[in-house]
Amino acid sequence: MRADRIAYIQRPTQTTDATGRPVSTWSAVATIWLRRKTNREIESFEDRQERGSKTIEFETPRMISITVHDRLLIDSVVYDILNISEIGRRRGLNITAEARTS
Repeated sequence: MRADRIAYIQRPTQTTDATGRPVSTWSAVATIWLRRKTNREIESFEDRQERGSKTIEFETPRMISITVHDRLLIDSVVYDILNISEIGRRRGLNITAEARTS
């Protein structure tokens, strides 16, 4: 497998604002190489609004620490992780993710 794009794994973290209230933010915890495998675009109407989504499957060349609570940032597009599965016996991971478009 040849990885052809860089992705940043982002994880939700809690910080405090100037007034001391907790604020949720996303922090980059790792940089990885990925290969894009498949692409599926879906448009639907929800509550009188058009909603588009793009579901893409990525493959990593090695095992990494990632969960469905994390997200990927690739070429300034944020992808929510839907599913993670192992390739073979610890060869890498298949990551299914969705980027929402307006």
